[in-house]
Amino acid sequence: GIKLPVGLAEQGGSEMWKQNRSLFKYFRFMGLVMLIVGIGLIVDGIGNYVDQSRQKDWITTSATVTDVSSEEGSSSSLHNSHITYYIMTYEYVVDGKTYTGSTGRMSSPRLVGDTITVKYDPEMPEENTAILSPNTRDLVVLLILGTAIAVVGFFLSGGWSCFAISCERSTLRSRRNRSRRQI
Repeated sequence: GIKLPVGLAEQGGSEMWKQNRSLFKYFRFMGLVMLIVGIGLIVDGIGNYVDQSRQKDWITTSATVTDVSSEEGSSSSLHNSHITYYIMTYEYVVDGKTYTGSTGRMSSPRLVGDTITVKYDPEMPEENTAILSPNTRDLVVLLILGTAIAVVGFFLSGGWSCFAISCERSTLRSRRNRSRRQI
């Protein structure tokens, strides 16, 4: 084979080690970011569902759509299509007082003047929502997506190797303790 001068071979080896080390640090950092994002999605999904569940005893009423605005978004499918989302503002009346609310992004609009059903907090009528029941589908999607991202992040961040080392140490300690008891 080809022999490199000793100094050049050492330099190439150390350069490769530095590159691998920086790549390792990059993957570990990205893994930590993914782990945090995944956990955030899980917490957000559970939090939204809990908030919506707390609104079960809120009172439903009719509201009138007063404004409809639109936003352009891109589709998550393979086709590079655009989706239009609609945000509606509505008014409803409780005990003769008018309150205002708005929906989140919706895929199908209502016309100004249309009547929709909303819920409001009987103790604080200004608190309202157009979500009439807890959204299980969003919860499931965020749990699955968050878990998948967190698991990949856990492995990339080196969390698995730390876990494996910890388990191995624990196993060795328990074996030593068992062997001491037998003596």
